[in-house]
Amino acid sequence: MWRVALRLKPRAQHSAFACRHLSTWVTNEPGATPAAEATAVNNAKTIHRISPNHLRSQEDTRRVQLLIRTFKQYGHFVAHIDPLKKSEKSPELQKWNWGSRCGPTVSCVALSQCIDPTSVGFSEEDLDREFFIGDDLSIGPVATLRDDHEFTPAEKVAIFNHMLQAELFEKFLGRRFSGAKRFSVEGGESLIPGLKELLQTASDLGVEAVYMGMAHRVRSTSDIVSQPIAFGSAFGFSGLEDFKTGGTVHVIINNQIGFTTLPKQADSAVDVAKISRSPIFHVNGDDPEAVVKVMKMAVEFRQKYKCDVVVDLVCYRRHGHNEQDSPEITAPVMYHCINQHPTVITLYFKQLQSQGILTAEQCADLISDIERNLASEHDHSKTAPSFWDNLGDTPPPLPPTDVALSNVDKDTTTTGVNRKLLQEIGAQIFRIPAGFTAHKKVEAIMNNRLRAVETGARVDWATAEALAFGSLLAQGVNVRLSGQDCERGTFNQVDWVLTLDIFPLPDALTIWEAQFGDFANGAQTIIDTFIVSGEQKWHRHSGLILNLPHGYEGQGPEHSSARMERFLQQSNEDSDGFTMDEVKADVDVNIHIVIPTTPAQYFHALRRQVYRKPLVMFTPKYLLHHRPCTSDLSNFSLDTTFQRVLGDHPDDMKRLCMFMCWQHIQVRRLILCSGKIYYPLVQSMRARNVQNIATARIEQLAPFPFAQVAAYMQQYPNADIVWVQ
Repeated sequence: MWRVALRLKPRAQHSAFACRHLSTWVTNEPGATPAAEATAVNNAKTIHRISPNHLRSQEDTRRVQLLIRTFKQYGHFVAHIDPLKKSEKSPELQKWNWGSRCGPTVSCVALSQCIDPTSVGFSEEDLDREFFIGDDLSIGPVATLRDDHEFTPAEKVAIFNHMLQAELFEKFLGRRFSGAKRFSVEGGESLIPGLKELLQTASDLGVEAVYMGMAHRVRSTSDIVSQPIAFGSAFGFSGLEDFKTGGTVHVIINNQIGFTTLPKQADSAVDVAKISRSPIFHVNGDDPEAVVKVMKMAVEFRQKYKCDVVVDLVCYRRHGHNEQDSPEITAPVMYHCINQHPTVITLYFKQLQSQGILTAEQCADLISDIERNLASEHDHSKTAPSFWDNLGDTPPPLPPTDVALSNVDKDTTTTGVNRKLLQEIGAQIFRIPAGFTAHKKVEAIMNNRLRAVETGARVDWATAEALAFGSLLAQGVNVRLSGQDCERGTFNQVDWVLTLDIFPLPDALTIWEAQFGDFANGAQTIIDTFIVSGEQKWHRHSGLILNLPHGYEGQGPEHSSARMERFLQQSNEDSDGFTMDEVKADVDVNIHIVIPTTPAQYFHALRRQVYRKPLVMFTPKYLLHHRPCTSDLSNFSLDTTFQRVLGDHPDDMKRLCMFMCWQHIQVRRLILCSGKIYYPLVQSMRARNVQNIATARIEQLAPFPFAQVAAYMQQYPNADIVWVQ
């Protein structure tokens, strides 16, 4: 492995002075007197004698720089990074302008000769020399031409042992679970000692925690670190201030095949890294020592420059995609080569054997010990308790707060807050500090919200949200907002930032707010895999809230709906039956889906998020500033809660200017609906002076409140039941 660079050292044998004329250099012969030096400097236009040592230094400088430039520009053409050596068999010629050293059209063999150090006049001994390249600012060696790191015999045996364990483990799984999909590491076993070196180097450099996410490939071999997701799809965000991690090491297990696409017909597997200008290290998977060196270098680079680093581990896939298909059909030439290619264990053992480090008897002893341990652990696993047995069926609630948030036993669970405390919180949020000049529009908004809190009337949507966040913070519950417009506020209801935390908060109210329109589309894969099915698939509890703007006020279908039907289809609620036990339904369901229609309902829905269950909340658009869509502060106070079904309330009727007959026996129709359609529906009935129709809003769609809906139906014995949307 070559690391082409240069080695600088202070010039001790002689001194050089730059004169007034920049093209003239004065070099003293050894033993020259100070007077001679002064004469040489003052007479700058005189051509002086140049010592042989200086001429040699100039020639060495030229050679070193030429060698470095050659490696930088053309070294990757002849680098041995493909274990199958497919690219080296290509008869195609590379056309480059090599000047007098090589012809304008050369083959890979000729390129290899051109980057040989002997082509610039260096011998093997010269690679360990110290060169002076004329930089008088350097005070010591800065780089080397030859990679001077050598592994000790013990380190080489450790590398071999890690790969041997990986290979034998895969073969053990293949024998004991012959029909299972393993997505094995065979062909890329050098990844295992590489990961070990990555973790060890990170620890030596002061890293206290490592979050590692694994793809499906190699997961069984590295199951101790198989997290479902660690960094997500935020490669393009790695340079943004609020998304920085201090650098992420991306390891690509490049098996050189994507379905049936050949590598030469596809883009490079690491092209995506170019968007963040991350350094990319390509390494041959059949060279385990090089893999370990590159992993160490990647971590050191990350620690020094705090940026992402990509390691492209070029290997191959010895079996089919899942050990059950036959890749010889789709890639016959490649797999003919793979079937004849020795494993990396075989190659490395021969290397260690030739170096006198490991014998065949020692290797056999290692194999026996590993196989004996695998068989013993497999027998023990048959009687050992499972991790899942201790998890239980009921997700643990968040820690209880001053308000009994954990006492979720019935619909009357208190999520309200003392009126005086709400007014104090509102004053802290909406009162403009003395001496601070706010924008006129912002000042008007703040004053209106403060007035609503003080008078207890017409609390709008944004005010309810702020009171919910403030009351949770006052009780010691952290609140974390994320999303494209959660800071600036798409609808102008959030127009200031109090605190910006970028640290993970497991015990917190965490909200992801989609931008205006159906921007949940881009997050659908994560929603499907880790949120909706997170508890069943990964046994991970999540209290995440998805705030999805919903309503047909957008500019086209992609800006019109949060796709409510998608989330309803993803609910695991029994579609063929129903339960009247709403507490059990809350526990059994995989996600909660609500669509609040009043600020008070939104307030309680946020504070009600006590189960470690994802909450999908469809939020309105025009209702944010719709005057009838307000709530009195009494609906936020103690002894109030989120209502799964919301009927006609006298306060709502008064605000909507309706005076209806409230004798239930005279009601001829009960309209069930959800969402914002309630407001135009009631306005239409008011315009027609309709007095024998009642309405009920279903605020929670999953789990469906069967018991409460049935209770509302029983209140109107003579009414037809109609669903409106």
